[in-house]
Amino acid sequence: MKILAYYRNFEIKESRKGKIFAYSDRDLSEYEEVKFTHSFETISEAKDAIDAYWRSK
Repeated sequence: MKILAYYRNFEIKESRKGKIFAYSDRDLSEYEEVKFTHSFETISEAKDAIDAYWRSK
């Protein structure tokens, strides 16, 4: 997967098929591994989901 962006302790990546996913980065994974179970259409959607994740904490 190709990394498109780093955002608030997450890596936003694009698969070979063009789907966008968000995973916790190395620093966050030391405490809690987070992976969103669905793909996103845009980087902005992924960032919105990450913001919602942090608001829920």
